Amino acid sequence: MNRNDLFSAMEFVDDKMIEKSEVNRTVKYQGKFGKKTLLLAAVLCLLIAFATVAVATGWFGLRAALVESHDPEIVSEISLSGFADSNEYLAAAEWKAFAAGYDPDGSLLAAVDPEGPEDAVLDAKYDHYPVYTKEMTEKLDEIAAKYGLKLYGEYIPEALAPYLEKLVANDRTEFSDAAYNTVLAGYLFDCGTFSFDGIFDAAFGRLSVDYQFRCSVKGVFDPTFLNIGDIDAYREETFTTDSGVAFVAAVSDEHSVLITELNSCYVFINVMGGSDLGITFDDLKDLANTFDFHAIEK
Repeated sequence: MNRNDLFSAMEFVDDKMIEKSEVNRTVKYQGKFGKKTLLLAAVLCLLIAFATVAVATGWFGLRAALVESHDPEIVSEISLSGFADSNEYLAAAEWKAFAAGYDPDGSLLAAVDPEGPEDAVLDAKYDHYPVYTKEMTEKLDEIAAKYGLKLYGEYIPEALAPYLEKLVANDRTEFSDAAYNTVLAGYLFDCGTFSFDGIFDAAFGRLSVDYQFRCSVKGVFDPTFLNIGDIDAYREETFTTDSGVAFVAAVSDEHSVLITELNSCYVFINVMGGSDLGITFDDLKDLANTFDFHAIEK
């Protein structure tokens, strides 16, 4: 994969949101910590200790987010809205099953006139969902109500940059072993769900790789999915970041994924490379350490 594939790897992303987004910022992460930082990490760890327990017991991983793809060309696909048995996951999976059997020959989509009356009846609240008929919006509302979920809300591009200022750790001290995180562009809804893409440069300049960060807020209907190739090709390990957040890291030859659950959201980091680029689990931990995940807790 390359940067042109970054957002197309995730279904139903609105290209207009990406084009309008203006977030260009390079930050540095330094892997050495003083006593004060370590003490703070110990305190913060208590705030989300449940995530560490979840990882240690094998409660989540790639398979916990696995959904039926309904596409013979996709071997394995995961939901980016939650893990199995959560309302967010169940709603996304139900929508996926409905969409797979709806308009199989594409005739309804082909008949849609962007300037015509059918499009006009679709409320703006559905703008960022994969719907194009009133029947689809009714199904969307039905599933959201069934699982007690709300829709994305408005797109608020102006709020993304200050949001990321808090999320992306910024250590301005330069070290030869520094890992760099370059944030590019993304989008944010007023419900708090957001995505952005970026570039991660590993320590000592060993490699540079594209990634996509997804934060899916709990209580939001988010039918977004990621094709990960063959799930059996991944090796998984768990680790805890220096600020106390537990992650599952999964690496295949060509792809890597980082996932965790926080109190208010699920986080998925989609890395566009794997062991073929020399990416290690230590590199993925370094990438996770470039973020202050407490900034996105509610």
